[in-house]
Amino acid sequence: MGNYKKGEQITTLPVYCVVPVFVEDENSNFSVDLPLFDADSSAVPALPKPSFPKDLRSRLRRHFQVVHTDDSHLVYAITSSLSLLFMEDDFQVNTILDGLPSYAHDIFDENVSIIHFWKCVANKISLERWKSLVQKVYQNQYILWIDHPLQDYASRQIPLLNSTQRQLLARRLDLSPKRSSVLSLIKLIHDKYTPRPYGVICKLRRVQLMHSCVPSAQLEMVSGGKEIGVMALFDTVENDPVSICAIENNRSIEQRDRLVEQRSGESCSCLRCRYEVDPSRLLSELNTSQQKILARFYMFSGMPHEAKLLYDKALKDEPENPELWHALGAVALSTCSFLEAQRIWKRAVDMYPEACSKHAGISLQNKKMRAYQYWGQASETKLPPVPTTWKPLLPQAFLAKALDETTCKQIIVWAESARWTQQRHYAVPTYDVPVHQVEPLLQWFRHWFQTAMAPTLADQFGTSSNYYVHDAFCVRYEAGQSSNHLPVHTDESTHSFVLALNEDYEGGVTNKRRYVIAAFLYHDDGSSSPLARLRKRKAIILKNTIRESKQQRTAFSFCFDTSR
Repeated sequence: MGNYKKGEQITTLPVYCVVPVFVEDENSNFSVDLPLFDADSSAVPALPKPSFPKDLRSRLRRHFQVVHTDDSHLVYAITSSLSLLFMEDDFQVNTILDGLPSYAHDIFDENVSIIHFWKCVANKISLERWKSLVQKVYQNQYILWIDHPLQDYASRQIPLLNSTQRQLLARRLDLSPKRSSVLSLIKLIHDKYTPRPYGVICKLRRVQLMHSCVPSAQLEMVSGGKEIGVMALFDTVENDPVSICAIENNRSIEQRDRLVEQRSGESCSCLRCRYEVDPSRLLSELNTSQQKILARFYMFSGMPHEAKLLYDKALKDEPENPELWHALGAVALSTCSFLEAQRIWKRAVDMYPEACSKHAGISLQNKKMRAYQYWGQASETKLPPVPTTWKPLLPQAFLAKALDETTCKQIIVWAESARWTQQRHYAVPTYDVPVHQVEPLLQWFRHWFQTAMAPTLADQFGTSSNYYVHDAFCVRYEAGQSSNHLPVHTDESTHSFVLALNEDYEGGVTNKRRYVIAAFLYHDDGSSSPLARLRKRKAIILKNTIRESKQQRTAFSFCFDTSR
């Protein structure tokens, strides 16, 4: 496989064709006359849209109501097959029927849905050829999700519109004109115009990509839909196999095996399926590399108990491996057990100081432990909450004033005396300075947070004041550069806030320079009392909500803007 970073392109795939499998609503044409709107988008392939008859379109919409059942891939295959017929592209249909392999025969002969939709196209294709078309599409198609062009428009153009233009836009998109503030309108558009599925029909056996229910890569459209890229899901090394998931892998082992057999004619024998047949036996038979692969998958799939079991076993085999210690702490953090994660990393540093000093992740956490004094935080004298008027912006998002102008200017001076970097995250490369690396800024921030901000958060959310700084950094946005905005995203924390440090800029940053401090926190009472468990459950529910919305790409995001 080679050495690839998460998100890097491993290779590209030849494709037979790309088919829209979404069913357009009557009023969903995004090329309407919108303020400053450019309908072109390099991420969305320029495809002809099928002209479905009205009755067929209604049937398809009803059928899509079961898209999250076990037959969701079949729903997509039927829709793709219909799209090919109604795009009047006989060449593509014949190419698929004559050129693509079929790995099993007659598996859909009695399927009611296939027969039901054939009756709508009986004048275009015989029943036998229709069944063959659906089956070959089903077995060779992969579903990719492409952002709707209006999502990019919302993030890029709406901050530039004035109030009148935003209200006009809301009316044209059939949205509520009463909710036409920048934040509200962006959220409404992202919620309404969700990513759209495309079916990519590939001959994957020619490029030796295997299926796995714990894949190392995923398919994405590149070059404006002209190619399909195989993108690394995780950092990889030379001997890691390249695999993609050909089915919906959030199913039981029995369901996954049936779906794989329908697509390939063979049972699934991937690492995850072998393990889940008999976890207690396989746990001792897997090597450390296999244990890590599975543990990583379970952690990112929201299954921390399974991940911890595997990491604990791997750590017994390789107790001096700092990567395993770091991962085990990350599992604890994923359940909002912030203090437990810090204890794991501290134990690793105490037991294996030399190895941990060479591990970037543990070394960074060790510096933060010392900088933010996690273990001595309770000894600080708490002040009353900062007197503020909290103005609701969105659910769980509030606006308040917390700093005076003189303090803000001093923070900027401290930050400018340090070295700015762009190494925080590959997907959101901001110019920033970690607070813990600038001593005068750290001293001020630590005292202010522990004595003023933590009590304020406790007062606002009705919790104890046991908030811990997971990360805090000063960010500088420059007009006209790639650092002048961030894509819509969510961050890992239970709470967060943003301190706006200046006002002499325009837009997200369309003119001059903007400074903020972003801080991501975890609330953790660090005890097993009923109240502490209740608070932790609430934090986990919030975190799971964010994770699910992130996966569905209908995310809400929240922060504190304390500049006014």
